[in-house]
Amino acid sequence: MIDFKNKGDMGTLIFLCFSALLLVITLIAFWLPKPRVVGLTEKTRKATTISLVAAKIAKARTNEIKAAVDQKIWVGTVADIGPSALAKVNSLSEKHKLKLTAFRPQRITPAGDLSQVPFVITVEGTFLSVLAFEKDFEISSSRLALNSVQITSGEDSTDRVIATIGLLAYLREVAKPPKTTKLEVKHG
Repeated sequence: MIDFKNKGDMGTLIFLCFSALLLVITLIAFWLPKPRVVGLTEKTRKATTISLVAAKIAKARTNEIKAAVDQKIWVGTVADIGPSALAKVNSLSEKHKLKLTAFRPQRITPAGDLSQVPFVITVEGTFLSVLAFEKDFEISSSRLALNSVQITSGEDSTDRVIATIGLLAYLREVAKPPKTTKLEVKHG
């Protein structure tokens, strides 16, 4: 037995008290409730599933938007846009009985991987015809966009006006294949 009055047994007493305290702490820690790993895994799995579904939806929406934008972009060279734009403007001006007096291409502006190709047109006709022309341009499936519209009166006693309209075409230029040259090989 341990004699508490004997100073030589004091180290053993401290060791036993420390061991008893450690045993009590271990038992308390063993009996305390712990978070369930299964519950955490289930929450993580649900969060991952939700994230994957959200990513798929975002990717599908991005593809839809890209397809809609691609329908409005010209692909080719600058030389391809001018004649097509003029034909579109000419057909719409004839449809609305407007006189096309000017069609001027402007300076091309780079915009990232696209280029802005602006045109300025001038048409003359009645005010209502000019408005209908502009409306047709906005709702048509044309790859030309209205950029600006300025309307001035033509004659004092009539409803004829002169409209200067800015149009924009966005171009994604196709890389031209490099010119190949024939190499001559002389056998000697």
